[in-house]
Amino acid sequence: MVIFHGKARVRADALDAVLAACREMIARTPSETGCIDYHGHQRIDDPQTIVFVEKWASRADMDRHLAAPHTQAFLGRIAAAVEAPPVLESFDVAD
Repeated sequence: MVIFHGKARVRADALDAVLAACREMIARTPSETGCIDYHGHQRIDDPQTIVFVEKWASRADMDRHLAAPHTQAFLGRIAAAVEAPPVLESFDVAD
C-alpha cells in the first residue's frame, strides 16, 4: 500500500474555485482502481490550507491516478492558485 499526502496554501481569491475542484476530485477518485481511501481537508486554523490524504493499493495505481487527465487538470488548477509550491509526500507502507 502507498500513502500520499499533499498540502498547499491557496490564495484567498482562488479558494472557492479550488474547493469546488477538490469536491469534484473527492467525488470521482474513490471509484478509481486501487483507491483505498481518498480525503481532502481544510485546516481549521487556516482555511486557505488544503490537505489531501490518499491510500492506494500500489504505486502503479497511484501513478495511474496522477497521470489521469482529470487529475492533471486538477493539479494545474491548484498550481495556478497556490501561494507557494505544494508539499507532496508519498510513503510505502510496510506489511
